[in-house]
Amino acid sequence: MEFEKLIADFSEAAGFGLETDSQGTVWCEADGVLVTVQHRSESGDAVIFTFPFGEMPTDEPMMRHALELSVAGIGTGGFFLGLHEDIFTLSGTIPLDDLDAETLARRMLDLAAATRRVALSVGSSVVDECAGQVDAEEHSSDVCNQFSIRV
Repeated sequence: MEFEKLIADFSEAAGFGLETDSQGTVWCEADGVLVTVQHRSESGDAVIFTFPFGEMPTDEPMMRHALELSVAGIGTGGFFLGLHEDIFTLSGTIPLDDLDAETLARRMLDLAAATRRVALSVGSSVVDECAGQVDAEEHSSDVCNQFSIRV
């Protein structure tokens, strides 16, 4: 399906107007999470992505846990954690062949749910790890307070 037609069908079904920008990108809130959908004409697909935690902290326990979640997409609902300009992203691709508005909406909702799970999981592991570090006096509590969840 042509990407612009897909977005028009999605907009009509959702009851609000969406338009792609000059780069084939559209933004939409799905269950309270900002989801970006970007057309990749050379690949014949679209990539959808979110930003689970804002800027990438240098906290090793958080980064380690994020990488553990990302193995084969098992802890990320089949989506992939990556970095874009020092910001964590959670993303997936969707082939445009046979894609309809309902399937796009379902995939966006799946990504929103995965974004929340990943942010909470990584946040929980960091809180637990930081508590241990502070108790062991290996690091100050200021290091552990650098991380915040933004969903």
